[in-house]
Amino acid sequence: MSLAIRGISSDPAPAATVRRERRTSLTARGEPMVWLTGGGLAVATLMIAGLLLLVLFNGTLTFWPKRLVQITTRDGQTYLGEITRTETYRLSPDQLAALPATEQERIRTRGGLAERQLLRTGNFDIFGDHFKWISRQDVARTEYPAEAWTFERQEWGWFVGFLKEIRVDGKPTTQSLAELHGPARSRFHQIK
Repeated sequence: MSLAIRGISSDPAPAATVRRERRTSLTARGEPMVWLTGGGLAVATLMIAGLLLLVLFNGTLTFWPKRLVQITTRDGQTYLGEITRTETYRLSPDQLAALPATEQERIRTRGGLAERQLLRTGNFDIFGDHFKWISRQDVARTEYPAEAWTFERQEWGWFVGFLKEIRVDGKPTTQSLAELHGPARSRFHQIK
């Protein structure tokens, strides 16, 4: 029996419906791992592209010859080659004391550091070295001779020097290098 007095119902009040949102954590769906994988892929792609650019740049420099320099040292020795690297190093007190006063002062103003250059001299069959370190304080004169040549030989590697004469079939020739270049290229392919 239902009592309805002044709008009061005897029926129980309906329970408040609480709606909960369905939430799942990001880790449950794997979304952070997708982002990490994508980021890792982007970093790896950039590293590969950077490495390819580095190889391309250094490879281009390898096939583009540098200017040849002729360095005469204070003791009268002459070296011909290309400068491949320059670095600073610290001289021992004995080495510093053996230098002229002007060089000592210059090195002291640089914090005791001297400079040297690595010269690629080639000619391993003649000198037994491919490279030679030359300290700046030992240099008496530096020249850039236009008549110096570099050759890459099939045996003994890199050669650098001056042309004394050109021989064709064992006889000296008076032809210019430009005139001899075509026939030399055809002989090169015959020899190979």
